[in-house]
Amino acid sequence: MAIFRRVYHLEEFIKPVHFKNLGLMLLVLDIAILYFTIGEYLTVLYGGRTSELAWMGTLFAGRYWPYFWFMIVGSFIVPALLIGFPQTRTIKGIVAAAVLVDVGMWIERFLIVVPSLTVPQIPGAQGMEGLYNPTWVEWSITAAAFAGFILLFAIFSKLFPLASLWEMSEARETT
Repeated sequence: MAIFRRVYHLEEFIKPVHFKNLGLMLLVLDIAILYFTIGEYLTVLYGGRTSELAWMGTLFAGRYWPYFWFMIVGSFIVPALLIGFPQTRTIKGIVAAAVLVDVGMWIERFLIVVPSLTVPQIPGAQGMEGLYNPTWVEWSITAAAFAGFILLFAIFSKLFPLASLWEMSEARETT
């Protein structure tokens, strides 16, 4: 939204108050998802099953600790601090918080799949050896998904107005 606001000169229609309201909504959702994430990990720790504790050890202090702690700090704590304080609740701060949440949620999806495969969850199963390295096909699929979204969004913005027509005509009448 910030890019389209600047590129299409929509500053008079998309105002900082819109960003602040979206930022506050992101803050509420960030706190709610943090609560559910903590609840998920506490449930696993409370159960105390050996395979689940091994998986948690892999996340907290094992091979995948940098990803896990970036997810916790980068997608929950830093965005909440950026949006929570009025001094950093600017357009740049809100955009930075949104980007951090996006990256953190992508890492969370990674952490759902890959570490679970390294720690066997059923008796007699063998875990993957070594760290997971995505192939060029997986990187290509990920890049294509991002490029496809950007393409569809750009086409949508060309076919449909980004600001409603009655607001634009009303703004012209008042000036």
